[in-house]
Amino acid sequence: MAKGLKKIIRFHQSLIDEKRKVLGDFLNQASICDKQRQDFKDNIKAEQDNVSNTTNMIAMFYGGYVASTYQKIKEIEVKIEELEVSIKNTQQEIILLFKEKKVFEITQNNHEKQVIKDKLKLEQVFLDEIGQEIHRRR
Repeated sequence: MAKGLKKIIRFHQSLIDEKRKVLGDFLNQASICDKQRQDFKDNIKAEQDNVSNTTNMIAMFYGGYVASTYQKIKEIEVKIEELEVSIKNTQQEIILLFKEKKVFEITQNNHEKQVIKDKLKLEQVFLDEIGQEIHRRR
């Protein structure tokens, strides 16, 4: 039983490690998307400053640029929302795996304690028998 529990604990730890890696990937993707969103916003601000200093001809194209950039920002925000859902789900899976692993670890510890207790009890019975035998021989 003890060997089986150790294997199960190791298996759960490997599952947790895999989920952590997936979570890290999701967090990295969310960070990249957030940076892209901020870059687009910064570009809009920079172009707005440039347009205010230029002719009407260039300003005419600014509206289309802003509209397409805001569309890209919205697409990125949708992707970020999807990633946040995936992040939450992965975090919940990790929490569940940790709970399951903890149950097996507690069971393993209790089993080891019981084995030690049984061993000590057998040793005590053996020592008591030796003591009784020595007492009878006297």
